[in-house]
Amino acid sequence: MASVASHNGGGPGAVAYAAAKAGVVGFTKGLAREVGPQGVTVTAVAPGFIGGTAFHDTFTPPRHRPASSAPSRSAGVARPEDVAAAVLYLASPDARSPPAGSST
Repeated sequence: MASVASHNGGGPGAVAYAAAKAGVVGFTKGLAREVGPQGVTVTAVAPGFIGGTAFHDTFTPPRHRPASSAPSRSAGVARPEDVAAAVLYLASPDARSPPAGSST
């Protein structure tokens, strides 16, 4: 699991978290280059603000949360189950890349 903080540096007080998540992104990219040619898919999910989580309740001050932090797709705030669905899909055979040279 990565985080949008790996790209934007995170919020106030999150420098260590952002640096760790940037490490996850770098590791993911390097591993994909290393094992991708053998047909191994490597990916990381980097969600942004996830509403209704203990993490954001503890570490994200209200003034730094999206305008509407109620977990709602229409408000642009993801829910934990949205992230879980993405991870489940990426771990499934449906997410497999087509073979090299394939036209599909």
